Amino acid sequence: MKLEKDISVQAFDYIHLALSKYHNHQVYACMRFNGHIQEKWLEQALNLTVWDLPQLVCHFQKGRYVKRETRLRAEVIHVQSAEKRMKSVMAESLDIEKSAQVRVVVIRETRKDTIVVVMSHLLCDGMAMKQYLYLLCGYYNDLAAGRNIVPVFPDKPRDLIWLERCALPTQKMRRIRPKRERLLFCGGEIPLFAQCKIKKDEYRLIRQYLNRHGITMNDLIMGVYYKTLWNVFHYPLRTLCTVIDLRRYMEDPNQIGLCNQTGNAYTTICHAERMPFEKLLAEIHDQMHQEKEQGYCLKQIRLVKAVFSKFLPNTSRKLIRIGISNPQVALTNLGIIDPKRVTFYGLKTIECFLSPSLKRAPNFQLAVSTYQEEMMLQVNLKVSKMEKEAIERFLEEFRCVLLAGISK
Repeated sequence: MKLEKDISVQAFDYIHLALSKYHNHQVYACMRFNGHIQEKWLEQALNLTVWDLPQLVCHFQKGRYVKRETRLRAEVIHVQSAEKRMKSVMAESLDIEKSAQVRVVVIRETRKDTIVVVMSHLLCDGMAMKQYLYLLCGYYNDLAAGRNIVPVFPDKPRDLIWLERCALPTQKMRRIRPKRERLLFCGGEIPLFAQCKIKKDEYRLIRQYLNRHGITMNDLIMGVYYKTLWNVFHYPLRTLCTVIDLRRYMEDPNQIGLCNQTGNAYTTICHAERMPFEKLLAEIHDQMHQEKEQGYCLKQIRLVKAVFSKFLPNTSRKLIRIGISNPQVALTNLGIIDPKRVTFYGLKTIECFLSPSLKRAPNFQLAVSTYQEEMMLQVNLKVSKMEKEAIERFLEEFRCVLLAGISK
């Protein structure tokens, strides 16, 4: 595939470049199958996705995407056990200045495969990563079936032009000032991808609880987050940041291509650790509703758009780097993965989850990904050996607090 010119850089690309000092600026998708994938079709499908996101085959050098006349290749690694190898692949950082912006690795056991897709965070957030996974599966299945292939996202913009048509309330309600949090993690050199799964029967009980109480999944997870930080670390969290998908504010979310479109919403609650659980959830629900309705999560993005529009790229990049900060305690819900759209021809997808960047201490993020009514809780963090044990204990306690909370 020949790219005729350098591919444009957008404001969000610079945001995540600036945030790379807090994490390894990449996102992941992992899939396990009951058999072996066809490597030829996978590699062809991988290269077809360049139609939709031409930045994939570029290097990111001196603040811009530089064209490369090369094909993307799927790596195949033969192992006895995929679990350990999967996490070692996730721990390896993409060299975005010297290589493509995506890496696809097939981890092959005797009878089944695991696929790890590693994507530069400059290009995609969690929602876009999910869309990319659907795209890759769709092209693979079209190739297997001999169907005509039509690009899904060709020429769709990745910018913030939609903000100009975004109407929000002019009368702003009073907002509690967020507190800058700081968990006392020193960090280390161990790349930890800690996970804990909520099983299908437990997930169904959670859905019933949400319906009875009129709250969202994020409300519930945030309430448990407040309680668990106190139980495990004795940390009295006051302000919790939650990543919000800004596509909710678009007239038509399908109008944009694969890109980052996220903002931050905050709940600020005093003495959450002492508060009865249902009262805490009600307070979180009210604050989150106000954050979304008032569009507070758009404020920083509007400023970034203004900077990006008025200054040359190099100046924009420097100003964004100075102005952008990273919330140190955060939640990201990567959403529900549609099982009908993550199938490869002839194979059953046993497990599928999305995973966020590997954070550096003292930044701490809990991530949630849901597939076939099973919820994966994750913390990705570079830690010391002692902190590794504490994080694993945190996830186990989180699960216990969650299940105890919905049983009342």
